[in-house]
Amino acid sequence: MARKEKVKLKIVGRKDDYWFYTLRSWLEEVKDIIENEYNIELDVVEEHRETQEHPLIVDEKNEIVVAGVPGEPGYLIEELKLYLNKRIRRDDERSLL
Repeated sequence: MARKEKVKLKIVGRKDDYWFYTLRSWLEEVKDIIENEYNIELDVVEEHRETQEHPLIVDEKNEIVVAGVPGEPGYLIEELKLYLNKRIRRDDERSLL
């Protein structure tokens, strides 16, 4: 069985913020769906910044994956899929060089 690629994501926001908690909870809810569909392992960590107005999800390059909290968990899935599809295309293009 092929080893799953590990994708590192970081949730950035204020520690006791309701929206940070909501985004973290929703990401935990949809994590299995994304991992199974893309055959990856999501490695999610938190970074608390008291000056952060709205929570973010960023990748290992600190590029924004999700800005703020989507309207519902289904939209979070769609935003994560958009990011992963772009990442896959970028990786495919690099392998052709």
